[in-house]
Amino acid sequence: MWDFHSHILPFLDDGAEDFQESIAMAKIAREEGIHTIIATPHYVAIEQELSKEEIIQSIEKVSAFLEKEQLPLKILPGMEVFGEWEILEKIDQGEILSLNDSRYLLMELPMHQIPEDAEDLFYELQIRELIPVVAHPERYIEIQENPNLLIDWIERGVLLQINTTSLTGVLGQAVQETAKLLVQHNMVHLLGTDAHTSRRRSPKMKEAVQLLNQWLDPSRVQLLLEEYPQKILANEPIQPIEPIEIKKKKKRKFPFFFH
Repeated sequence: MWDFHSHILPFLDDGAEDFQESIAMAKIAREEGIHTIIATPHYVAIEQELSKEEIIQSIEKVSAFLEKEQLPLKILPGMEVFGEWEILEKIDQGEILSLNDSRYLLMELPMHQIPEDAEDLFYELQIRELIPVVAHPERYIEIQENPNLLIDWIERGVLLQINTTSLTGVLGQAVQETAKLLVQHNMVHLLGTDAHTSRRRSPKMKEAVQLLNQWLDPSRVQLLLEEYPQKILANEPIQPIEPIEIKKKKKRKFPFFFH
């Protein structure tokens, strides 16, 4: 399986604290059936200067450790870019790493309030021939309150990646319920562990896949686990299946009895 969101590289962000931790994460990933990880360290344009070269060099060093440990795990380059207007200049200067140097760019939005001009930023990325892939929308408060906001994004050509730990409840009930709704209503296109350590936020995948097999028919699981990942890494276009509007559950009315 492919993991499209990982902080396995050491010293670059709040992920692996050293090479030993990277190796520990890699061992868990292999046990979970993951054969390829796209390393996506955080990139915040106005706060830090993480270069593409640093990421590539880190991948080479970690890969050398993996080979020494005889761990058959492939690591590909990427970034988790914070969605702010300053990234456009960085993109124009060639400083941003997309997922495996494809057209697909993993980006994170503020958790507590989605910017009103998010769609405008998506458009600016698209005219630069990039396809926005929004990371873990199930964690955003506004999406938890109204998941149907994502339908407009999908219709605009935006893709969505959810965390396996969201599906399994590691990040709480509200996040899990939202993640389940999104996968059941065709609002998910990629899976990622968003692993930061070998402990609580580790690269776990198996349990999430088991849940997907319970909730979805096999053809849709195949899209998430095989077809979409292969097309994205090959830099090929994908045609997502149409999202389904989520109907709000009607509140039960209880009769009042007067005495």
